[in-house]
Amino acid sequence: MARYVSIVANGGNYINATVIKSIKDADGNEVSKDEIRKYVNELLGQNTDPVSDLKISKETLDIVKAGMRLVTSPGGTAYAAFSSFGKSVAGKTGSAQAKATSDGSNIANGWFVGFTPYKDPEVAVVVILEDGATDPNDQLHRASRLSEMNRKRIRQSVPGGSWKDWDDDLKLPCHKKTSGKGYRAVYGRMEWDKPSPTITTQYYGYGNGRFGHPEQNRALSMREGALLQSFPNDYQFLDPEHQETNRSIGVHIGNAVPVELGRAIGTSILNHLHNLGVE
Repeated sequence: MARYVSIVANGGNYINATVIKSIKDADGNEVSKDEIRKYVNELLGQNTDPVSDLKISKETLDIVKAGMRLVTSPGGTAYAAFSSFGKSVAGKTGSAQAKATSDGSNIANGWFVGFTPYKDPEVAVVVILEDGATDPNDQLHRASRLSEMNRKRIRQSVPGGSWKDWDDDLKLPCHKKTSGKGYRAVYGRMEWDKPSPTITTQYYGYGNGRFGHPEQNRALSMREGALLQSFPNDYQFLDPEHQETNRSIGVHIGNAVPVELGRAIGTSILNHLHNLGVE
């Protein structure tokens, strides 16, 4: 993918990148890169024919690059990540569905491809974050990545259940102690038809309470926690000029008085004052 991005960045010219600067044979003679490439391709069973440059007009490539630049500009899906980067970056965010797991669920991998500087590219980069995708239309709708062990745990968790549903080899040492058997809510899944748990400042962590999604193998997203706190679905917690962590946003959301609860309390106070004749 980095090679493809570099072709777009440099105007359609193919560059055969390598990670080896040089190799010397037993006699101390430097082996040419062409010989190294041919050997590696034959070893991997890859096509050894040279790849030609990209046959796309400059006008089309300029349109593609301009679009990639918008991704890291104000309003773009990657602006928060690069607003204070110090160099102009062009890129593309997205998510790719990975192979379905044994329980039939699909895991989406978050991607970013890009190059920098924008006008005179020197570096092409590709980043992939397994099961850590962010909704491209809502940067707050993002879920924390689970460790491999927690992936196994949440796959064995049922709505309304907890760590007691797991195989013994997945249970934590503290759960096997008498003193720890009463904490049933941790690592629990929520239920569609039941009230949600209290949203804390760390609700985005699967092991921090009953914050497992009712059916998907992940914890609540930042947006879902805000919705449960009755914030409007388009409420903006993110400052486009600064990148915020889940922890800092979680403090705002978890410590907030639920919006609709505040409205109900306020309405009740106003009604009481009105009944007393207080204007």
